[in-house]
Amino acid sequence: MLEKSTVDYDGVYKGNSVVFEAKSTTEGRFPLKLLKDHQLDYLISAEKHGVIAFVLIEFSKVRKYFYCPVSFINHYYVKSKEGGHKSIPLADFDIYAFEVDRGRVSLDYLAVVDQLQERKSS
Repeated sequence: MLEKSTVDYDGVYKGNSVVFEAKSTTEGRFPLKLLKDHQLDYLISAEKHGVIAFVLIEFSKVRKYFYCPVSFINHYYVKSKEGGHKSIPLADFDIYAFEVDRGRVSLDYLAVVDQLQERKSS
């Protein structure tokens, strides 16, 4: 019997616990079905316990990558369960998520983690 996996990364960065799930889409929207219920639940629970939790999403056709706060994804997820749209348009990522550049590593999501941590401590 296969067990459900949690998320793609669970580790520590600069003394902070970090968890994230990475997804990719070829569409101009992110289909919420790509993120499994148990993965989102895990991310929400981790964030409630002070863990840096997020979803990294690649839009491969336009070569854009986003650091997505759990609250951003969960907002759309809850709406979808109430009969709303089953995907998130790319334009909403430009507004509510953080675009990730290629940098220190092939995809520099750590730069966003650093920025958000600096905001918290200010």
